[in-house]
Amino acid sequence: MSGGNAEKGCELQVRILVINTVGLKYEGITSVILNYLNAMDRDGLCIDVLAFEGIEEELENQFSRIAHLIFVPWRKKHVVKYIWDLYHVLRSNQYDVIHINGNSATMAIESLLAKLCKVKKVIVHSHNTRCNHEVLNRILKPIMDATSDVRLACSTAAGEWLFQNNEFEVLNNAIDTARFSFDEAKRAISRQKLGIGDEYVIGHIGHFTEQKNHSFLIDVFDRVHKANVNTKLLLVSDGPAFESMKLKAASLNLTDSVIFAGRRSDPEVLYQAMDVFVFPSKWEGLGLVLIEAQSSGLPCIASSMVPDAGNVTGNVQFLSLDEMDKWVGWLLENAEAEKSSRKKASEKNVYAIKNKGYDIQSAAERLRNLYLA
Repeated sequence: MSGGNAEKGCELQVRILVINTVGLKYEGITSVILNYLNAMDRDGLCIDVLAFEGIEEELENQFSRIAHLIFVPWRKKHVVKYIWDLYHVLRSNQYDVIHINGNSATMAIESLLAKLCKVKKVIVHSHNTRCNHEVLNRILKPIMDATSDVRLACSTAAGEWLFQNNEFEVLNNAIDTARFSFDEAKRAISRQKLGIGDEYVIGHIGHFTEQKNHSFLIDVFDRVHKANVNTKLLLVSDGPAFESMKLKAASLNLTDSVIFAGRRSDPEVLYQAMDVFVFPSKWEGLGLVLIEAQSSGLPCIASSMVPDAGNVTGNVQFLSLDEMDKWVGWLLENAEAEKSSRKKASEKNVYAIKNKGYDIQSAAERLRNLYLA
C-alpha cells in the first residue's frame, strides 16, 4: 500500500476518497470518474482515488494529474488484504466523503468500513442493472442500505435495480460534447490510418466480456457482409473474450473485414471513422459510449436491454436480441440509405445532449456541490 497518509495542505479542504470497485481500467465506470474529475472545479477539494496494484501506466498518469492515487491489493483476488488496507487508509486520512462506484451491493464492504471509520458522508453509486453474483448482492444489500448516506445511479433503471424502494438521485454519465463532435477532416485521417476506403463501417466500443455480446455482433455482421461485401466491422477495446472473438471472426472468413483495434485512449477518433454505432449489450446501466456515439452524429442501434435513457437524442433504434433478422435488415437498409449531413446531425445531437443534462461541465458542478454539501 502507498499513499495512505493525508497529503500536506489538505487539512483545510474537504477530503474525498473515490473508489471504483471493479478497478481502474479501460471500461465505463473509470471513464465516468475521469470525465467528472477532469471537468470539476477542484478548488477546496482534496481528492484521493483508490487504485488496485497493476494499473496501466497510462491510466495511472491520467489520474495522477487530477488526484492523489492510493494503491491497495486487487479487491477481487485479495479480499481480506484489500479490506485490511482500506480500513487503514480510511482511519489514517479522516475523509469527509467517500464516493463508491460499482455494480452491486458488494459496495457494502466499502460503505461499512467507511462508517466504522467515521466518514461523514458515504455515497454509493450504481452503474448497472444486474451483476454476476446475485445471491451475494441480496445478502449484502441491507448492509449497504444501512451504511450509505447518498445513493446515486447512472440511470433510473440502474437505481431501481440496486436501490429498489430507497430514494436515489440520477447522476448522468455526462461527456465532453466538444471532444466527440463530428469533424470531417479527422474522419478522413482516422479511416486512412485504419486502412478503410469507401466501406460502410459498423462500429462498436466495449470491453470484450459476456455483457457486451460481441459474439452476437459478429454473427450479425457475418450476415450483413454476405449481403453487402463493401462493409467492415470496427471493434474497439480488449478483454477476456478478445482472442476468442478473433478466432470466431477467422472461422467465418471475416479476418480481412473485421478490424480489432484493441484498447485505445482516443475513442473520439474512432467514432469519426464509423458510419453506424451498434450496441448489443445483454444488460447495461446506461452505456456511456452510446451517448458519445450520438454526440458524434452516428445513427445508433442498441439492444432492448439498454435503458431507454440512453436514447438522449431520439435517434437510437432499440431491437430485441431475439430478433437477429431485424438487426441485419436495419443495418443493410441504413447502409443503402441516402446520407444526410453528419455534421448537422452531430450539432443537433450535441444540443439535445446538453439540454438533457449530459454535458460534463454542468454535471460536474452538481457533483462538486454534493461533495461540499
